[in-house]
Amino acid sequence: MIKIPFKMILISICFFSFFLFACSDNDDISSTEMAGDRSHKSEKQSSLPENDDKITISQGVWGNVWFWEGDHMPSTDENSSTGTISPVTREIYIHEATTITDVTAAQGPSFYSRINTALIATISSDSDGFYEATLPPGAYSIFVKENDLFYANSFTGNGEINLVTIEQDRIQKYQIDITYQAAF
Repeated sequence: MIKIPFKMILISICFFSFFLFACSDNDDISSTEMAGDRSHKSEKQSSLPENDDKITISQGVWGNVWFWEGDHMPSTDENSSTGTISPVTREIYIHEATTITDVTAAQGPSFYSRINTALIATISSDSDGFYEATLPPGAYSIFVKENDLFYANSFTGNGEINLVTIEQDRIQKYQIDITYQAAF
């Protein structure tokens, strides 16, 4: 039997708790409530348009598409970060829930040349990065078109890519961060 020191278990629990909290940025809100504690966002993120005033749907998904470039490494020097975050216009492809086995990988991580699940909707974000789509209840994967490839950089523990779940009479916020040109 292998003995694991209590200190190692405690450190692991703290790490995974922080990781789960830090990765839960997609807010679920009903069509009648607008939540938005933005205190956990960086100054750069806070200066971007939230766009929640543009929502016109009563069921489906909405969010923002932001392009991250440059150095976003944490630092105690406020002037050391040279990275930028910009709202961008992009084509967004919503497919039925897609796993890593349902795509054909392309150059580098998070890029795909082919998605082998049913395409549900194609929409575009506006110049402020805002997008929305009315969807029936179900599970979907969201991809962004980058040149001739599809980009998605989030995975569940089951290998589902950029997964969003839609419930009856609810809207789900799903933030799309395009980060392949950023360092963290």
